[in-house]
Amino acid sequence: MFIKHRVNCDDKKNNAGNRLIDFCKFNDLFICNGRTGHDKSVGKLTCKNASVVDYVLCSSKLVKNIDDFEILDFNSLLSDVHCPISFTLHFDDVLNTTISCNNPTKMEEGINKWKAEKAVDFVNNIDDDSIKYITDLINNCNDPLELNIDELIDKCCNILLHAAKNSLGINIKKRNVNNKSVASNKPWFDLNCKKARKTYRQCKVQYRRRRNEYFYNKYKESEKAYKYTMNKSIKTYKYDVRKKLETMKSKNPRDYWKLLKGNGNRKPKGKIPLDTFFNFYKDLNASVDDGITDLHEGHDGPINEFFNSDITKD
Repeated sequence: MFIKHRVNCDDKKNNAGNRLIDFCKFNDLFICNGRTGHDKSVGKLTCKNASVVDYVLCSSKLVKNIDDFEILDFNSLLSDVHCPISFTLHFDDVLNTTISCNNPTKMEEGINKWKAEKAVDFVNNIDDDSIKYITDLINNCNDPLELNIDELIDKCCNILLHAAKNSLGINIKKRNVNNKSVASNKPWFDLNCKKARKTYRQCKVQYRRRRNEYFYNKYKESEKAYKYTMNKSIKTYKYDVRKKLETMKSKNPRDYWKLLKGNGNRKPKGKIPLDTFFNFYKDLNASVDDGITDLHEGHDGPINEFFNSDITKD
Protein backbone atom coordinates (compact mmCIF):
# COMPACT_ATOMS: atom_id res chain seq x y z
CA MET A 1 0.00 0.00 0.00
CA PHE A 2 1.27 3.45 -0.97
CA ILE A 3 0.27 6.21 1.46
CA LYS A 4 -0.12 9.82 0.38
CA HIS A 5 1.59 11.47 3.34
CA ARG A 6 5.33 10.72 3.46
CA VAL A 7 7.01 10.21 6.83
CA ASN A 8 10.64 11.28 7.16
CA CYS A 9 12.93 11.07 10.21
CA ASP A 10 15.06 13.80 8.68
CA ASP A 11 13.16 17.04 9.29
CA LYS A 12 15.80 19.29 7.69
CA LYS A 13 15.49 20.53 4.11
CA ASN A 14 17.95 22.44 1.91
CA ASN A 15 18.06 23.79 -1.64
CA ALA A 16 18.88 20.36 -3.08
CA GLY A 17 15.77 18.95 -1.40
CA ASN A 18 13.60 21.75 -2.80
CA ARG A 19 14.93 21.08 -6.30
CA LEU A 20 14.19 17.38 -5.89
CA ILE A 21 10.60 18.11 -4.87
CA ASP A 22 10.15 20.47 -7.85
CA PHE A 23 11.63 17.84 -10.15
CA CYS A 24 9.10 15.26 -8.89
CA LYS A 25 6.18 17.68 -9.32
CA PHE A 26 7.11 18.63 -12.88
CA ASN A 27 7.70 15.00 -13.98
CA ASP A 28 4.81 13.31 -12.12
CA LEU A 29 7.11 11.31 -9.84
CA PHE A 30 6.69 10.09 -6.27
CA ILE A 31 9.24 9.49 -3.52
CA CYS A 32 8.94 5.93 -2.17
CA ASN A 33 10.84 6.58 1.08
CA GLY A 34 8.51 6.57 4.09
CA ARG A 35 5.45 5.64 2.02
CA THR A 36 5.43 1.92 1.31
CA GLY A 37 6.78 -1.48 2.34
CA HIS A 38 8.74 -1.84 5.55
CA ASP A 39 9.56 1.88 5.46
CA LYS A 40 5.90 2.97 5.43
CA SER A 41 5.27 5.55 8.17
CA VAL A 42 8.91 5.12 9.25
CA GLY A 43 11.16 7.17 6.93
CA LYS A 44 14.40 5.56 8.09
CA LEU A 45 17.65 7.55 7.82
CA THR A 46 19.99 6.53 4.99
CA CYS A 47 23.30 8.31 5.64
CA LYS A 48 25.39 8.20 8.85
CA ASN A 49 22.17 7.66 10.79
CA ALA A 50 21.69 11.42 10.56
CA SER A 51 20.00 12.30 7.26
CA VAL A 52 18.05 11.00 4.27
CA VAL A 53 19.96 11.60 1.03
CA ASP A 54 19.20 8.33 -0.84
CA TYR A 55 15.81 8.08 -2.51
CA VAL A 56 13.83 5.84 -4.85
CA LEU A 57 11.57 7.70 -7.29
CA CYS A 58 8.77 6.12 -9.32
CA SER A 59 6.11 7.29 -11.72
CA SER A 60 2.39 7.27 -10.96
CA LYS A 61 1.94 4.26 -13.25
CA LEU A 62 4.62 2.27 -11.45
CA VAL A 63 3.24 2.79 -7.93
CA LYS A 64 0.91 -0.21 -8.16
CA ASN A 65 3.81 -2.49 -9.09
CA ILE A 66 5.81 -1.87 -5.90
CA ASP A 67 5.61 -4.91 -3.61
CA ASP A 68 8.14 -3.95 -0.96
CA PHE A 69 10.53 -1.17 -0.01
CA GLU A 70 13.07 -1.24 2.80
CA ILE A 71 16.07 0.70 4.07
CA LEU A 72 18.56 -1.98 5.11
CA ASP A 73 21.09 -1.73 7.92
CA PHE A 74 24.41 -0.05 7.21
CA ASN A 75 27.05 -2.33 5.70
CA SER A 76 30.65 -1.12 5.52
CA LEU A 77 31.35 -3.64 2.72
CA LEU A 78 28.90 -1.89 0.39
CA SER A 79 29.44 1.78 1.21
CA ASP A 80 31.36 4.11 3.44
CA VAL A 81 28.37 6.00 4.89
CA HIS A 82 25.21 5.04 2.93
CA CYS A 83 22.65 2.37 3.85
CA PRO A 84 21.56 -0.01 1.05
CA ILE A 85 18.00 0.29 -0.28
CA SER A 86 16.00 -2.80 -1.26
CA PHE A 87 12.75 -2.70 -3.24
CA THR A 88 10.70 -5.31 -5.10
CA LEU A 89 8.57 -4.86 -8.23
CA HIS A 90 5.97 -7.22 -9.67
CA PHE A 91 4.54 -7.36 -13.19
CA ASP A 92 1.48 -9.35 -14.26
CA ASP A 93 2.10 -9.24 -18.01
CA VAL A 94 4.66 -11.64 -19.44
CA LEU A 95 7.05 -9.88 -21.79
CA ASN A 96 8.23 -11.58 -24.97
CA THR A 97 12.00 -11.79 -24.85
CA THR A 98 14.37 -12.84 -27.61
CA ILE A 99 17.09 -15.24 -26.53
CA SER A 100 20.42 -14.64 -28.22
CA CYS A 101 22.01 -17.61 -29.96
CA ASN A 102 25.41 -16.53 -28.69
CA ASN A 103 24.24 -16.82 -25.07
CA PRO A 104 21.61 -19.60 -24.98
CA THR A 105 19.64 -20.09 -21.79
CA LYS A 106 17.66 -23.01 -20.46
CA MET A 107 14.45 -22.74 -18.46
CA GLU A 108 14.45 -24.85 -15.30
CA GLU A 109 11.53 -25.61 -13.04
CA GLY A 110 12.09 -25.46 -9.30
CA ILE A 111 10.02 -25.87 -6.13
CA ASN A 112 9.47 -22.96 -3.77
CA LYS A 113 11.00 -22.99 -0.29
CA TRP A 114 9.37 -24.90 2.52
CA LYS A 115 6.76 -23.11 4.63
CA ALA A 116 5.57 -24.50 7.93
CA GLU A 117 1.99 -23.38 7.30
CA LYS A 118 1.89 -25.60 4.19
CA ALA A 119 2.60 -28.80 6.17
CA VAL A 120 -1.03 -29.96 6.20
CA ASP A 121 -1.42 -29.34 2.45
CA PHE A 122 1.80 -31.25 1.81
CA VAL A 123 0.53 -34.31 3.70
CA ASN A 124 -2.85 -34.18 1.95
CA ASN A 125 -1.19 -34.04 -1.48
CA ILE A 126 0.78 -37.25 -0.95
CA ASP A 127 -0.60 -39.94 -3.29
CA ASP A 128 -1.83 -42.83 -1.09
CA ASP A 129 -2.29 -45.15 -4.08
CA SER A 130 1.36 -44.81 -5.07
CA ILE A 131 2.49 -45.52 -1.49
CA LYS A 132 0.22 -48.59 -1.36
CA TYR A 133 1.66 -49.82 -4.67
CA ILE A 134 5.23 -49.57 -3.35
CA THR A 135 4.28 -51.23 -0.04
CA ASP A 136 2.56 -54.14 -1.77
CA LEU A 137 5.52 -54.54 -4.11
CA ILE A 138 7.89 -54.89 -1.15
CA ASN A 139 5.61 -57.17 0.90
CA ASN A 140 4.84 -59.55 -1.99
CA CYS A 141 8.48 -59.98 -2.94
CA ASN A 142 9.94 -63.30 -1.77
CA ASP A 143 13.53 -62.53 -2.72
CA PRO A 144 14.78 -59.02 -1.77
CA LEU A 145 17.50 -59.31 -4.42
CA GLU A 146 14.82 -59.23 -7.10
CA LEU A 147 13.76 -55.71 -6.08
CA ASN A 148 15.16 -52.78 -8.02
CA ILE A 149 16.15 -50.47 -5.17
CA ASP A 150 16.97 -47.53 -7.46
CA GLU A 151 13.54 -47.70 -9.07
CA LEU A 152 11.79 -47.80 -5.67
CA ILE A 153 13.77 -44.78 -4.44
CA ASP A 154 12.90 -42.86 -7.61
CA LYS A 155 9.20 -43.62 -7.08
CA CYS A 156 9.37 -42.41 -3.46
CA CYS A 157 11.14 -39.21 -4.52
CA ASN A 158 8.56 -38.55 -7.23
CA ILE A 159 5.74 -38.93 -4.69
CA LEU A 160 7.31 -36.31 -2.42
CA LEU A 161 8.16 -33.97 -5.30
CA HIS A 162 4.60 -34.19 -6.64
CA ALA A 163 3.21 -33.29 -3.20
CA ALA A 164 5.67 -30.41 -2.84
CA LYS A 165 4.77 -28.93 -6.23
CA ASN A 166 1.05 -29.01 -5.48
CA SER A 167 1.40 -27.54 -1.97
CA LEU A 168 4.37 -25.12 -2.21
CA GLY A 169 4.15 -24.14 -5.87
CA ILE A 170 6.85 -23.95 -8.53
CA ASN A 171 9.13 -21.27 -9.97
CA ILE A 172 10.89 -20.93 -13.31
CA LYS A 173 14.60 -20.10 -13.41
CA LYS A 174 16.94 -19.32 -16.30
CA ARG A 175 20.26 -21.08 -16.50
CA ASN A 176 23.09 -20.37 -18.89
CA VAL A 177 23.75 -23.40 -21.09
CA ASN A 178 27.36 -22.44 -21.71
CA ASN A 179 28.89 -23.56 -18.43
CA LYS A 180 32.22 -21.96 -19.15
CA SER A 181 34.33 -21.02 -16.19
CA VAL A 182 34.68 -17.27 -15.96
CA ALA A 183 38.16 -16.02 -15.21
CA SER A 184 38.26 -14.20 -11.91
CA ASN A 185 39.15 -10.50 -12.06
CA LYS A 186 40.18 -10.64 -8.39
CA PRO A 187 43.37 -12.69 -8.24
CA TRP A 188 43.91 -11.54 -4.66
CA PHE A 189 40.69 -13.26 -3.50
CA ASP A 190 42.30 -16.33 -1.90
CA LEU A 191 41.07 -19.14 0.33
CA ASN A 192 41.11 -16.96 3.45
CA CYS A 193 38.81 -14.47 1.75
CA LYS A 194 36.40 -17.24 0.77
CA LYS A 195 36.28 -18.55 4.33
CA ALA A 196 35.69 -15.06 5.72
CA ARG A 197 32.94 -14.45 3.14
CA LYS A 198 31.24 -17.72 4.05
CA THR A 199 31.29 -16.84 7.76
CA TYR A 200 29.96 -13.35 7.01
CA ARG A 201 27.05 -14.71 4.96
CA GLN A 202 26.15 -17.24 7.63
CA CYS A 203 26.10 -14.58 10.34
CA LYS A 204 24.04 -12.32 8.09
CA VAL A 205 21.39 -15.03 7.60
CA GLN A 206 21.33 -15.76 11.34
CA TYR A 207 20.78 -12.11 12.16
CA ARG A 208 17.94 -11.84 9.65
CA ARG A 209 16.19 -14.82 11.24
CA ARG A 210 16.83 -13.81 14.86
CA ARG A 211 17.06 -10.06 15.23
CA ASN A 212 18.60 -9.65 18.66
CA GLU A 213 21.70 -7.98 20.06
CA TYR A 214 23.80 -11.17 20.19
CA PHE A 215 23.41 -12.02 16.49
CA TYR A 216 23.75 -8.34 15.54
CA ASN A 217 27.14 -8.10 17.24
CA LYS A 218 28.17 -11.41 15.70
CA TYR A 219 27.11 -10.15 12.26
CA LYS A 220 29.08 -6.89 12.65
CA GLU A 221 32.19 -8.73 13.87
CA SER A 222 32.12 -11.05 10.86
CA GLU A 223 31.66 -8.04 8.58
CA LYS A 224 34.75 -6.33 10.02
CA ALA A 225 36.74 -9.58 9.84
CA TYR A 226 35.73 -10.09 6.19
CA LYS A 227 36.76 -6.55 5.25
CA TYR A 228 40.06 -6.85 7.14
CA THR A 229 40.84 -10.19 5.42
CA MET A 230 40.20 -8.71 1.97
CA ASN A 231 42.34 -5.63 2.63
CA LYS A 232 45.14 -7.83 3.91
CA SER A 233 44.96 -10.08 0.83
CA ILE A 234 45.00 -7.08 -1.51
CA LYS A 235 48.03 -5.63 0.25
CA THR A 236 49.88 -8.97 0.14
CA TYR A 237 49.02 -9.49 -3.53
CA LYS A 238 50.29 -6.04 -4.52
CA TYR A 239 53.51 -6.61 -2.57
CA ASP A 240 54.10 -9.97 -4.28
CA VAL A 241 53.46 -8.48 -7.73
CA ARG A 242 55.90 -5.64 -7.06
CA LYS A 243 58.60 -8.08 -5.94
CA LYS A 244 57.92 -10.27 -8.93
CA LEU A 245 58.31 -7.34 -11.31
CA GLU A 246 61.58 -6.27 -9.74
CA THR A 247 62.99 -9.79 -10.10
CA MET A 248 61.72 -10.37 -13.65
CA LYS A 249 62.95 -7.00 -14.92
CA SER A 250 66.57 -8.01 -14.44
CA LYS A 251 66.43 -11.81 -14.85
CA ASN A 252 63.63 -12.39 -17.35
CA PRO A 253 62.85 -9.25 -19.42
CA ARG A 254 60.63 -11.10 -21.91
CA ASP A 255 58.19 -12.32 -19.26
CA TYR A 256 58.46 -8.93 -17.59
CA TRP A 257 57.06 -7.13 -20.63
CA LYS A 258 54.41 -9.81 -21.13
CA LEU A 259 53.22 -9.22 -17.59
CA LEU A 260 53.08 -5.46 -18.13
CA LYS A 261 51.05 -5.90 -21.30
CA GLY A 262 48.46 -7.96 -19.41
CA ASN A 263 46.74 -11.17 -20.42
CA GLY A 264 46.20 -10.07 -24.01
CA ASN A 265 42.50 -9.22 -23.72
CA ARG A 266 42.63 -6.83 -26.63
CA LYS A 267 40.20 -6.49 -29.45
CA PRO A 268 41.42 -8.36 -32.53
CA LYS A 269 42.46 -6.13 -35.39
CA GLY A 270 40.65 -6.49 -38.68
CA LYS A 271 42.44 -8.66 -41.23
CA ILE A 272 41.92 -7.24 -44.72
CA PRO A 273 42.89 -9.57 -47.59
CA LEU A 274 45.78 -8.44 -49.80
CA ASP A 275 43.58 -8.66 -52.92
CA THR A 276 41.29 -6.01 -51.46
CA PHE A 277 44.19 -3.57 -51.13
CA PHE A 278 45.37 -4.36 -54.66
CA ASN A 279 41.94 -3.81 -56.26
CA PHE A 280 41.36 -0.61 -54.27
CA TYR A 281 44.57 1.10 -55.37
CA LYS A 282 44.20 -0.30 -58.86
CA ASP A 283 40.83 1.40 -59.25
CA LEU A 284 42.15 4.52 -57.54
CA ASN A 285 44.99 4.96 -60.04
CA ALA A 286 43.01 3.96 -63.08
CA SER A 287 42.64 6.68 -65.72
CA VAL A 288 39.18 8.18 -65.92
CA ASP A 289 37.92 9.26 -69.33
CA ASP A 290 35.97 12.44 -68.61
CA GLY A 291 35.73 13.46 -72.27
CA ILE A 292 38.52 16.10 -72.13
CA THR A 293 41.20 15.38 -74.75
CA ASP A 294 43.10 18.65 -74.77
CA LEU A 295 43.55 20.65 -71.58
CA HIS A 296 44.59 23.71 -73.64
CA GLU A 297 41.36 23.70 -75.59
CA GLY A 298 39.39 26.89 -74.96
CA HIS A 299 42.33 28.55 -73.19
CA ASP A 300 43.18 31.88 -74.79
CA GLY A 301 45.87 33.07 -72.38
CA PRO A 302 49.60 32.25 -72.34
CA ILE A 303 50.63 28.69 -71.50
CA ASN A 304 53.29 28.04 -68.86
CA GLU A 305 55.32 25.15 -70.22
CA PHE A 306 57.22 24.81 -66.94
CA PHE A 307 54.33 22.97 -65.30
CA ASN A 308 54.02 20.64 -68.28
CA SER A 309 57.68 19.62 -68.26
CA ASP A 310 58.88 16.24 -66.92
CA ILE A 311 59.82 15.87 -63.25
CA THR A 312 63.53 15.15 -62.86
CA LYS A 313 66.08 15.16 -60.05
CA ASP A 314 67.41 18.53 -61.20
